[in-house]
Amino acid sequence: MNLLPWLQRVGFGLAWTLAILTQASCTAPPVSHAVEQTPRLLPFPSSIETKPGAFVLSDGATIVANGPTETQIGTYLSDLIQRSTGHDLPVEIEAASAQISLELSPDRDFAPEGYEILVGADGVKVEAATPSGLFYGAVSTWQLLTPADGSDDTLSAPYVTIRDEPRYPWRGVLLDSARHMQSTEYIKTFIDWMALHKLNILHWHLTDDQGWRIEIKAYPELTNKGAWRVPAGRAAQRDIDPNTGRPRLYGGYYSHDEIREIVAYAQERHVTIVPEIDVPGHALAAIVAYPDLGVVEAPTQVMSDWGVYPYLFSPEDTTFEFLDTVLGEVASLFPGEYIHVGGDEAPKHQWRDSQRVQALMRERGIPDEDALQGYFTARLEQILKKYDRRLVGWDEIVEGGLGEDAIVMSWRGLDGAVEAAAHGHQAIIAPNSHLYLDYRQSGLGDEPPGRGRQITLRDMYEFDYLAAAPDPDSLQQSVLGLQANLWTEHMRTEDRVTHMAFPRLAALSELAWSAPIEPDFDEFAQRIGHMLTRYKSIGLPYADSLVQPVLQINWAESTDARANVRLSSQVELGHIRYTTDGTEVIPDSQTFEYETLLPWGTEVRASVFFEGEQISRQLEWVIERDAAFAFQDTDLEACNQALVLHLEDDAPVGGERPNFQVDIMNPCWKLAAVDLADVESIELTLGQVPYNFQLMDDIKTVVVHPALDSGAAISIHAGTCDSAAIGSVPIPLDNPTDELIVQTGNLDTTEMINTDLCFLSSTGVLDPVWVIHSGRLIHSKNGASE
Repeated sequence: MNLLPWLQRVGFGLAWTLAILTQASCTAPPVSHAVEQTPRLLPFPSSIETKPGAFVLSDGATIVANGPTETQIGTYLSDLIQRSTGHDLPVEIEAASAQISLELSPDRDFAPEGYEILVGADGVKVEAATPSGLFYGAVSTWQLLTPADGSDDTLSAPYVTIRDEPRYPWRGVLLDSARHMQSTEYIKTFIDWMALHKLNILHWHLTDDQGWRIEIKAYPELTNKGAWRVPAGRAAQRDIDPNTGRPRLYGGYYSHDEIREIVAYAQERHVTIVPEIDVPGHALAAIVAYPDLGVVEAPTQVMSDWGVYPYLFSPEDTTFEFLDTVLGEVASLFPGEYIHVGGDEAPKHQWRDSQRVQALMRERGIPDEDALQGYFTARLEQILKKYDRRLVGWDEIVEGGLGEDAIVMSWRGLDGAVEAAAHGHQAIIAPNSHLYLDYRQSGLGDEPPGRGRQITLRDMYEFDYLAAAPDPDSLQQSVLGLQANLWTEHMRTEDRVTHMAFPRLAALSELAWSAPIEPDFDEFAQRIGHMLTRYKSIGLPYADSLVQPVLQINWAESTDARANVRLSSQVELGHIRYTTDGTEVIPDSQTFEYETLLPWGTEVRASVFFEGEQISRQLEWVIERDAAFAFQDTDLEACNQALVLHLEDDAPVGGERPNFQVDIMNPCWKLAAVDLADVESIELTLGQVPYNFQLMDDIKTVVVHPALDSGAAISIHAGTCDSAAIGSVPIPLDNPTDELIVQTGNLDTTEMINTDLCFLSSTGVLDPVWVIHSGRLIHSKNGASE
């Protein structure tokens, strides 16, 4: 989304083998009495009263649905129950044995999306004034019927009265299909998962520099040319399409029929799709297709760099005629109230340097380029009014002056929302500080690629935007809702999108639906535990990063015979169970309490269980003494922390690839407090990543470390990076390979015992960037270990 902010294996490392987890813990705290008595619903309802006892559904139970809307929602609920529990509850108009009833009552005093659930001796009754309210009541009913322990084959719901309604009408998720495209079936599945969290807005990012993904029949070249690119990197350049004799293209687009199918599916789950057509920046794909839309001559094909290209739409009248036609087709496909027009990251260089654009500005009385973007946005707003749609834009639209009814989506902190509130406009809170899901959610070595800073589940859940506002009351009155954003530069596959989204979207769900209360993350975590078991029951492959067990060795407390081992996880949830005899971990396996002594060479297997259900993968380690001298890239720290990313290799073209932590402004790493006694050499496993970043003027500040006299290498320095090198590991630039390579180099560690090490990628070239995957210190034969 921005420039520098935009670009902002579980293994053993040195010392404690830090897993770079936040808030690591070993065992779960006792659940509070209140949590034990209250159904663990997510998001938490506005009002809930419990009574002793539970209603048990008997064999032959049915769902009564008197009317077509109730029948549709009842069928949805029945399917959910069948998929997650195996129980069949048919939907009938009338049934003597009915035990769940769904009822629309338009005259009842409910909020538009509100509902009521009554569970008593007579059964379960769900009532609402609107279809959306009844739908959300059905979702909560499913949660009531799906406890976590799995110990009983019966279906039951606790005696409870729930009166519920959402805090905000906009509870959104952005899905970026422009950078990496998802299939129609996946998007429908993703909408299903949104609905289970009472999220109701899918902001669909369909156009950008790197791809145009929506069919526009009036302008076929938008998808013929604008929807395809050659991926970055040498591997993709060598992946030749036999039909064309050229590098194979990546891309695709959604046809009108596919979009109508997705929209109809979303409507059944009470999700509104808000399409985004990004203007005036992020326009390269459109300008490649129709060069006259641009200000200057542009490339002839879509490019594969991430970041912000300088190409802008021209403010000519012909451009607005084009956009009028495009937005007309878009409005015909998406019946919702809103259309998003982007407005972000539009560098004004081309407008400023164009004599024609400057002449147009003088003719129209536009004083500067920011005001020109305001003029651009105002014309788009008028076009959208013609199609009975409201304009939504990123917070840059504030800078040129807001139109009559524009909605501001505040992503660069809260300033845009505060400014919108000051002018009486509605705002959507979507800051990259807390609600961007392309930031990694843990520091685990097997986390997918993403931005370097972590946004954990706790970070999202405890996000209090009002606390940071200068006038909380004014801002609160203007807020339409909250939104999390899935930017997919680093999400090449649909599995990665799912991994980055869940369970963090559960935290967004609570923020956007539930009334503001003092956050209690420990209580929320217990409800997340139940949600993870529901995810498993419906086949949602969530990220287990927050509960994945991590093994650490306390070297100071270890002996020649035994290692002092600790197992922990990011979130205090459930119990870590483990084995040391090579057997699989099961619910009855031994519970890991805090730390223990284990003989060197022991094979440890561990997993986390919550109320009898396995909620993490099983991890395996062998406790080796040599682990003290090994490290992964996640044990390293970027020297300057300017723009740290976790980037993946460009090979293989398909399938899994290694990924690496690197500061793309300065490929330099530090390893703290290394014991160099008797160390004579170092072994590094190295990889490379393509430098495919559009940084505008920031490219001038990228550090390219010169090659050594002996050639390209990872140069190694003790103490500070500007000290004399104590060794190097050669990089074979003249022998290109797509594989990880293992290289060794001698170290001069005379009289060095405990010092920091600095590693510089000293190649003299910007592209590709050579990076460290892992390393190992090698001791002399007379040293402590080999």
